[in-house]
Amino acid sequence: MPAYLFTYGTLRREFSNSFAQQLRQKALWCGKASLTGQLYDLGQYPAAVFETAQTQLVHGEVWLLTDFGPTIALLDDYEGTNDPTPEYVRVLVPVHLKNGETLLCWAYQYNFSVSGLPLIAHGDYWRWKNE
Repeated sequence: MPAYLFTYGTLRREFSNSFAQQLRQKALWCGKASLTGQLYDLGQYPAAVFETAQTQLVHGEVWLLTDFGPTIALLDDYEGTNDPTPEYVRVLVPVHLKNGETLLCWAYQYNFSVSGLPLIAHGDYWRWKNE
């Protein structure tokens, strides 16, 4: 089972919330990366929909989870994947590192309709929050 995680929102290195800090303690940063799909703004955090047929990219980073089981359980709770109607689902997706390597990574995909949500056309949530 892959132990890589692709983060595109509030779990990225630029953020300092407690879950991002815990991820940094329980994982090794592998580098900046992207995948095909679309990124939307939900206000306090983003929503991504991964679509291989898209030409748009979602930008983020890849982490190697050093203690996969407990760490992914913690992140599943953070993302609400165990809720009766989960806002996010964890899926395996191909991710392209900046060095050209492709890895199969876990990522959290938005589970509701994106109709009417603001599209982050450049696909970078950190940049969006700082523009």
